[in-house]
Amino acid sequence: MADYEITIKIKSGATTSADGTPDALPTGEGEWSNFYHDWTTDPNTGEAWTWEAINALQAGFDLKCGDGRSKCTQLYVEVEYTPAAGIARPLVGGSLAGNSLVGKGLVR
Repeated sequence: MADYEITIKIKSGATTSADGTPDALPTGEGEWSNFYHDWTTDPNTGEAWTWEAINALQAGFDLKCGDGRSKCTQLYVEVEYTPAAGIARPLVGGSLAGNSLVGKGLVR
């Protein structure tokens, strides 16, 4: 593990999933970076996301900074989906097959 890194994580049901290899943080004063990871399937089920799973989702991160000066100012989740043919607005239930969940953050 490097002295300056971030790992984006989500928790779905009983499963906590990290985004793989930690990303290196910028080390220069005043430098900011965006980090993200796509989860195309629900890590708890291995299947397409459902609205119920998205509503219960928890998002977070591990931030390691050698000198204690790194900060995470934002963490948010973006859901990308394509409505089924003939549906003008999102469904309350159902599957999000072929779509992804994106965890994003702004870090310095």
